Amino acid sequence: MAPQAMAGLSSKQITAIDPKAIKGLGAKQIEAIPASTISAMTSTQLKSLTPEAISGMTKDQLAVIKPTQASSLSVEQLKALTKEQVQALPATLIKSLSAKQKAALAMP
Repeated sequence: MAPQAMAGLSSKQITAIDPKAIKGLGAKQIEAIPASTISAMTSTQLKSLTPEAISGMTKDQLAVIKPTQASSLSVEQLKALTKEQVQALPATLIKSLSAKQKAALAMP
């Protein structure tokens, strides 16, 4: 799906996408999705994103991820975040992460 098409997705539409299809999205496609739509994604959908796709998330998108969604993120996904992206994560989200997940956010 073209990034332009992703920009028009509603919250209802994103929740209807099968996690297997979500796994096929790239960084440019993820970057195009409105933050309000990202916040509607299920934990299973977020978990399905590749580390490369997660690396395409904007600060606004990361800021709306709920702690319940973040608990599903893998260490590999979290390691793919840049320093700027990590800084955009809400404190409540970081507090909700496991020790392994928090360690993945540590910048060298």
